[in-house]
Amino acid sequence: MRASSLTFAPMLALAMAAAPMAIAIKGDRAGWAFITDQQKRAVLIYVAANDGPRSLSIGCLPASEIFEVLVQDVGNARTAVTGVTLTISNGPARFEAKGEIGFFASTKSFDSNAIADAAGLRRIRDTLMPVLEGAGPIVLTLGSLTRELPIVGLADALKRFKPACFGA
Repeated sequence: MRASSLTFAPMLALAMAAAPMAIAIKGDRAGWAFITDQQKRAVLIYVAANDGPRSLSIGCLPASEIFEVLVQDVGNARTAVTGVTLTISNGPARFEAKGEIGFFASTKSFDSNAIADAAGLRRIRDTLMPVLEGAGPIVLTLGSLTRELPIVGLADALKRFKPACFGA
């Protein structure tokens, strides 16, 4: 399966940074969840521990053609790094997002923002959904950082996220 690559959009990143979707919220419970935020983004999140950082946030706002991937707490690099690739995999299925590492959501985080029209969202769906629907675990790779996310509880959140982000 060919990996999808999101193109980082710097101006969009500045606009999105004012309202980051990945910020840990007191009351976030451990596991997978589907949420909508004040901007009406559809967001799929994984939190490893109650009230902890959001290990993975995947969000979209189809009406505005925005697609975003964030990974919180990615290390202790002292400066921002651009042109970084995050790989999300599950067995042979792979999805790649290009973005930057910086101080987003009050912690060192990876952030990828893309402008994705309907055709772009279909391409994202075609490579991302096999990762999210696989047998698990989901593996995040960002440079030397590797995290495994369990799939327990993902199916219920995915039932709401998939149509909200990608349509029926």
